[in-house]
Amino acid sequence: MNTLDFKKKTVVGAKLPNFKRYKSLFCNAGSISVTRVLQYELLSQKKFKGKTLDFGGGKKAKYKLILNVEEYDSINIDQDMEPTWITTVGQAFPCPKEHYDHVLSMNTFEHIYDVIPIIEDIYDSLKEGGEFTCALPFLYPVHAHPDDFFRPTSSWWLTTLGNAGFNEIKIVPILWGPFTTGMVCSGLPGPCKKARIHLNLIFDLLYSKLRFGNNQDCFDGPIGKQLQNHALGYFIEARK
Repeated sequence: MNTLDFKKKTVVGAKLPNFKRYKSLFCNAGSISVTRVLQYELLSQKKFKGKTLDFGGGKKAKYKLILNVEEYDSINIDQDMEPTWITTVGQAFPCPKEHYDHVLSMNTFEHIYDVIPIIEDIYDSLKEGGEFTCALPFLYPVHAHPDDFFRPTSSWWLTTLGNAGFNEIKIVPILWGPFTTGMVCSGLPGPCKKARIHLNLIFDLLYSKLRFGNNQDCFDGPIGKQLQNHALGYFIEARK
C-alpha cells in the first residue's frame, strides 16, 4: 500500500474498487450512503480492546452493531441516541480523564463550530498509548444536525492532531472512484436514484480496471493521488 510518511504522520492510499467489494458492501446497503458504507467497511475491521468512549454516538447509533468493542460509553447532545452522557454544545467532556483505551467519533466533527477544545478533551480522556479513531465527510453535501460547519483536509488533520500531542497518525481517504464522487457531490436529484447509484459504482469498477489493472491494491501514481484529493471523506487513526 502506498504511503507518504513524515514524522509518523501518514496518508495511506485508498483501496481500489473491485467486484467482490461491490457485492459485499453495496448490494444489501439499503438506504445507507456510499460514504458511510465505505466508512463502516474500515470500522468493522477494527477491534476496540478495553474501554471505548464514542463521542457523538450512543446505543442507537447506526454503526453500533458492527462495533467490535468490549466496554462502551458515549457522549451526545441528542437524547434519542441513548448516550451514556447527554451534553450541550461547548460543554467539556463529563467522563474521567486518562480513562479510555479508545475514543471513537463517527461523522460528528463537521457539525461542531470550534473543534480544537473537543480534540483536547479527547486527548485528555485517553490513557497513555490510547487510540483515537475518527471518520468524517469531505466532499459531501451540507447536512445540518443541528448545523454543518466545515470540511477539513487531510493536511489540517495531520497538523491539528500533531499539535494536540498525537502521534502515529494515519489517514485513509474514503473513495470508490470519480463517477461515484461526482454522484455524491451532486446529491443525484431525479428519478431512479438507487439504480443510478449502482450504475456509477459499476462505472468506477470499469474505470479502475482500465486505469489501474490488477497489479495494485490501492490508488497509486499521479492519477491515483489526484483522485484521492477528491475523497468523499477520511478515516483517521492516531495514538496518544
